[in-house]
Amino acid sequence: MTPLDYSRLRDMADADRYGAILQQCFNITAWEDEPFYARLGMENYRIVRQGDNILGGVALIPMGQWFGGRRVAMTGIAGVAIGAEYRGQKAALFMMEQVLQELHATGIALSTLYPAIHHLYRKLGYGQGGVYYGWSLSTDSIGLRERRLPIHPVSPMGNQFPVEPFQALYQQQAQIHNGHLDRHPRI
Repeated sequence: MTPLDYSRLRDMADADRYGAILQQCFNITAWEDEPFYARLGMENYRIVRQGDNILGGVALIPMGQWFGGRRVAMTGIAGVAIGAEYRGQKAALFMMEQVLQELHATGIALSTLYPAIHHLYRKLGYGQGGVYYGWSLSTDSIGLRERRLPIHPVSPMGNQFPVEPFQALYQQQAQIHNGHLDRHPRI
């Protein structure tokens, strides 16, 4: 049996095959609209292959998290996808082990993800984290009052909304809350 290989996307053919696997796994068409690899840069994608076959891939999103007012480098894990015909062969486990070894070698101590399945990631040392907030109140107890500040719609500029003012506000808040993200510009 040919051994598995972990590497960066080599070319557009690799990117297209990984895109097809993403479409299959996540039932998305975003790959066609705005190429997924173009959002983060091809250097942030990894694939697992066996011989000439690409079995799947993953996106590594360079970010940070705030703890005690300090930014700690962190990598977001996204787009973990293995083609249906290659599942059950431990390709995802191999790929994620390689991801963790790569991150360790580059000094990145934290990585986060939103898993669709938990057992794979538990094998690798991931656990659940975060905070859940829940509030409830009777609508009768909500006092209606006049608004003191006007509310204005945010208008798109071309096909995109102006993000800079919102990013600045978010960063200001994120820095004072442990675990909040210092997000990659594309997310």
